[in-house]
Amino acid sequence: MTALEPFSWTPTAIPMPGPPAPLRLTLTRPDRHTAVVAVAGELDASTAPRLSEMVLARLRGTLRAVVVDLSEVDFLAAAGISVLVRANLLARHRGIDLRIVTGGNRCVARALEITGLAEHLPQL
Repeated sequence: MTALEPFSWTPTAIPMPGPPAPLRLTLTRPDRHTAVVAVAGELDASTAPRLSEMVLARLRGTLRAVVVDLSEVDFLAAAGISVLVRANLLARHRGIDLRIVTGGNRCVARALEITGLAEHLPQL
């Protein structure tokens, strides 16, 4: 091809990612003073508001302890980390015991370690 020849290009299909993995939230109450929020799926900017709503509502109530179980989380983005930070601040302010369960989940443990939150968020 020389500088005077016309440029020829054939577009190719670029695979697009499928729909985001759904976020599943399960609320259990092992006793009247404790709530456990189990999270499964991807925790990112599109799903974090759901977790925020559920956890912060529990922290504004009369509970003594809230446990957030992240052992089934596939992806933890900055928006999910932000929810955990806000929840920790509110729990401390209200005197509520907030605990995070990683369940050996490397994705979650690594995100907490990299951000330095592993030292500040109480984990079970």
